[in-house]
Formats: sequence, structure tokens, C-alpha cells
Amino acid sequence: MHLFTIDAEHSRDLDDAIGIARNESGWTVRVAIANPSAHVAIGSTEDLEARKQGATIYRARQATRPMLPRAISEDQATLTAGVPRSAVVIDLDLDQAGQLSDTRLSLGDITVAQRLSYQDVPAIAADQGHPLHQSMVDAIAIARGFLKQRRARGALAFLDQQQLLLTDEEGRVQHFAAGEMVGHLLVQELMIAANSAVAEFAARSDVPFLYRCHEPRISAPRGLAAAESFEAWFAGGHASTAAAIERLNLITQKARYTSTLTGHYGLNVPAYAHITSPLRRYADLVDQRQLIALIQGAALPYSQDELTAIGNELFEVSEAITAEASDFYKAPVLAKAQAALEPHAQHALRALADNEVGQAVKAGLAGTFAPALVDELLRRMAAGTLADKISVRFIEGRAALPPVVAEGFISMIRAKPAAAVSFLHHARAINLVSDFEVQFEEFPSPTGPSFKATSTMRDAERGLTYRAVATEGKKKAAEQAAALLALCDLMGVARPAPSCVEDAAPSSPPPVAPTVTRAPQPEALQPPQTANSKGALLEFCQKQKLGTPTFTSTGTGPSNAPAFACTAELTVGEETFCASSASTPAKRQAEALAAAALLEQLISRQARGGQVEAPARAPAAAEAGPNTVTPAPTAVSERGRSIQLLQEYAQKARLPHPVYEFVEISKTPSSFECLVRLDLADGAFEARASGSSKQASKGAAATRALDQLAAAVAA
Repeated sequence: MHLFTIDAEHSRDLDDAIGIARNESGWTVRVAIANPSAHVAIGSTEDLEARKQGATIYRARQATRPMLPRAISEDQATLTAGVPRSAVVIDLDLDQAGQLSDTRLSLGDITVAQRLSYQDVPAIAADQGHPLHQSMVDAIAIARGFLKQRRARGALAFLDQQQLLLTDEEGRVQHFAAGEMVGHLLVQELMIAANSAVAEFAARSDVPFLYRCHEPRISAPRGLAAAESFEAWFAGGHASTAAAIERLNLITQKARYTSTLTGHYGLNVPAYAHITSPLRRYADLVDQRQLIALIQGAALPYSQDELTAIGNELFEVSEAITAEASDFYKAPVLAKAQAALEPHAQHALRALADNEVGQAVKAGLAGTFAPALVDELLRRMAAGTLADKISVRFIEGRAALPPVVAEGFISMIRAKPAAAVSFLHHARAINLVSDFEVQFEEFPSPTGPSFKATSTMRDAERGLTYRAVATEGKKKAAEQAAALLALCDLMGVARPAPSCVEDAAPSSPPPVAPTVTRAPQPEALQPPQTANSKGALLEFCQKQKLGTPTFTSTGTGPSNAPAFACTAELTVGEETFCASSASTPAKRQAEALAAAALLEQLISRQARGGQVEAPARAPAAAEAGPNTVTPAPTAVSERGRSIQLLQEYAQKARLPHPVYEFVEISKTPSSFECLVRLDLADGAFEARASGSSKQASKGAAATRALDQLAAAVAA
């Protein structure tokens, strides 16, 4: 069987070779793996250094820090064409349908016939006169079959040849040059098959092994469902390559090595291991030693406990390497971003790449946002060109985000509501929210079904529960609409008015409502507007003639990762009120948190005294006292404004948005009945009205609801 290697042209550490042979039953796929264990003894200096480093480190596609000495990885053990080498041989027998029927493992000498690059693969497959033509054609067909089989098993796997995208074993999206795509696909799928077969063999043999385990983020969908949704996204023309990579990578976590089987999310298999790159990865070298001992019937070199310790060490090393690489690449990016923020060079912001803007945003969240940066972010959001990875930073740093940027972010999401669902999944994945779920109800009507989506989640950071309800003609649209409202809550942005009244803003201010002694208590609270809390506190103190509060801030930690805490204090007569913030990465954020806490104390004090006078703006949920006054609406006769006024009433009362449901009464003449439901603290409030169209019945129902609420208050 002719063996050939496929790797980058500059590679010298060649771990694996491939061979394909047809037979009566189907094919035999041979994967031969270099045997550095013959040159590196356990506990030797080379072994200890390799264990400490964990893997070969690459910079700009070059091995700048090989795991093993170059004399071994690039000479003595590498699979050089025409030179006999010791190798672990994995033979995979396939039937005519390309299904795996048997796995055979052996140790012996092999000789690679030819070295190929990724660019050579499509050329050989197209050249019928090439001696490896048939082997290459078969190998490509088998690789595509393996990918299809993985998909059928529910793996997070897809291939887009137009966009030149391919997911790796852990579901991460990779982008390849056009001439290299097929070669990467071939090598990847055959190596995944070999790794899977060896892992299953080790598991069946009950041999301690170092498995590659991959878990999804908490909120991740099934692998196949994720792959299908992204393929549909591409088919609809909604995705860019960068956006696809960002979004799909959000749902996957970093894999790690363990000595116990916990499954592999990206592949959707119970057992997986790394065995095919022992020149570059220490985990592969460890498993190779276990496998050779198993083949030879010798004593196993590692126990279960030793493998557990190695797995933990490799994870720590991997984290350190990732951080080092991140710093290596981010340093010049951050320098460029900071230079663009200088007063004399702010015009350069528009020319910054996404990763450079991301670094500028990161710096802003840790300190202050330059006005020019805010303007550039608003420009990109208005144009719909802001990268998802920057939007993710908005969510993670929401407390320090300027309100105008948060509002711009929500406006951008309204134009692509499907993104709201993705961002909420990310918020759950990073434990920003918990208990996140969406429930659906279907309502039949003569014009087709309507779907009501109810989204609930708990803000883990603020201790609040949010509830959002939306009704649409399609289930997916209802989910997206509810997710948008929930995202508004999470970001501390006022929920948008219903889309049907976006172009019908009132020409005059809403009428003043009568005063009530106690507001309905909402089922779900809105998030605190911490960014405005300091101003609200000062305004409250000024109106109540309480004096001016003092703020004392302290900073600790290194300059690149500071931590700030703030104490807000106010003396009223002989009584002193004091509130402190938790530790935050930004001084302004700490002041806002302390101000919100102090404002809550002051409002509660006023409530206990029987007179509540809140700031001019409505306090946020975390700032509102138990007896905070919420105005009720007055009777309104202008139907065009009623929907918006009812929406405003719900917002001020911290209630979920009103829900509208329609029933067509007759077609000729046209007549609709609308039911509007509002969830109050003491139960659901409903009002019905009819009209000649859905919009007319909706306005009439909103008007009736406002009239009834105002009458209830007056009584």
C-alpha cells in the first residue's frame, strides 16, 4: 500500500501518513503515526520538557517552539519520504457503504512513498495520469462520507465550499484558501476516524487512557441543530464568514484531557482521544505509549491517577499558551487602537479593524469611553457592520457601557432579531443569567395560528428575574421578539414600543395621570439603570434638599487589571446613610453601584415617613422603594395613541408588555376582535374591543384598557 503525507509545504514535523487500498469488501484506510516514544523515554529530560510545554507552539504558521527537540521531531521520528520509520499503524476496514467494519492496530516499520502539500490534493484528484490519482479520489470520497456520517450521528459539523468554511472536531469554524480546502477536509476526517477508533478500542479494552472530552456551553443546542441553523443562515444570505465564525464559536467550550469518559459534544461520540500527532502534542505521546504497551502485551506505563494528573497539567499549560498567544497578537492591536483614540488621530477610528475596535472597547469598559469611540460605535451599529465579538463585549461589560451605546446596540438588534437569541444564549453561557427558558402557546384563528412566546431568566449578577412576552404569527418570530425584550432588560434599555406604532409617535405629551398611593407590584423587575444612578441620586437629594452625597473610591490591583470599590455617604440631620459597591473593573461603575444602593435607602426612608417623592425620572427596579408611586393612565380617546400610552404605563409600572390577541369575526364586512392582556400583581387584566381591521381593534382594545384602569384608580 502506497503511503503519502499531506501537510503544509513548510512543515518538517510530519506525524501521519495515509494509504488507501480497495478490496472485495470495500476499502482499507491506513493511518501510520510517527513513533517518537522510541526516542523519548518516560522521565527523560526530553519527556519532562515536553510535558511542561504540552504542545508545539506556532507563530505565523511556523513552529517557533517545538515540543520535542528538532533532532527528534524534524529528523529521527518525522515521516520523511523514502526513509524507513517506526510507526503505529491503524487499519480501518470499510464496507462498500463506507461504514467502519473493523479496526486493526499494529507497530512496525513503514516507508512513505511521497510527500504532498494541501495544494497538491485537488491537482492529483483531477489528473487521471498521476500514480496516486485513484487513491486520492477514493480518499476524498471516503473523507466526505465520514463527514456525512458524523452529521447523521448529530455532530456539530458542516462544510461550505462556497465560503470555504469547515468545522473542526470541536465545532470551531475554520476558513481555508480555495486550493487547500479539500486537502484539509481529507486529513481532518481521516484523523478523526483514526482517533475515534483508537479511543473506542481503548474503552472496550478497559485500558486507562487520556481521552479528549468536549462539553457544550450550558445553553448550546444539539450539535446537528446548530450546524443546520448556520447552514440555513448562509443559504439565506444573512452571514459573513467572520460573523459565522464568531457566532458558532460562542456555543462551544474549550475541550480538555481527562482519564474518564464524559463524551465529546462537537463529534457527538462517547469516546475520543488524540493519537495522530505525537510529535506536536504531549497527550498524543502519552496515549501512544499506552497503545504500544497494549499492542505488545506489556505493562502499561501510566495508571488512571497518573493520567488524571497529566490531563490537569495539560489544561493549565494550554490556558497559559492561549493567554500568551493572545497577548502576543493583541499587543500591537491594542497599541493601534489606543493611538487612534488620541485627540489628533481620532479620524483613524473608522479605519480600525474589528479586533482593533474590540480592544478599544475593552479599554473603554475598564476606564472611560472617548467620545470619538462612542461615535464610531454608533456609526457601525447604524450601518449594521459592528462585529458580533464586539457586541459580546457590550453584554459582558454592560454595567460600564454608556447608555447611548447600549441603546444603539438594541436598535441594531431590532434590525436582525435572530441575533437576540444568540446573545441571550451567550449571556447564559458566561453565567450572566440563569434559569433561562422560553415557553410557547399556540392560539388558533381563522387567518392561521398565532404563537405566544414567554421568556424568563434570572439576572445572576443583579438578583432580578426578567419576563418577556411576545405574540407573532410564527413561532420563531415570537421567540425572537421575546428575546429582544429580554435583551433590553438585561442591558438596562427601555423596551421598544410595538412595531405597529413606530411611525405613530404622539404629537403631544401623554396626559398627566392621577396620583395613586401604591403601584401594582410587577411580576418581573426591570434591571437597574446603574449608568444613570449617580445623576439620579444627586437630583433626588437636590429636590429633597438633603445636601450633597460624598463618594470615596479606592483602587487595588495591577494597572492592567484594576479593581475599584466606592462608598457613597449622606448625612441627613443626625442620621447618616452609607452604601458601598462591590469590586468592579471601572471606577465609574463602582460609583454608579454605590449611588444606586444609597438611592434605594433614601427612597425607603421617605416611604417609611409616609411621603415618597422620587427623582424626576422613574427609578430603576433596584433603586425603587416598596411604596414607589406609579402613575395610572387617564382616559384616552385617541386610538392612534392608545397602544403607545398603554405600553408606557406598563413600562412605568414595571410590568410585562401588554399582549394582544386577534380573532377575525367576519370577512365581509371586515371585522376583528382584539383581546389585550396585562399581567398585574394581583392577576391578569383583560380588555376586549372590535374594529374593522386588526389595527383598529387593537387601538380600541388599548383605549378600553386605559379607560378601565383609570376608572379603577379613580374609584
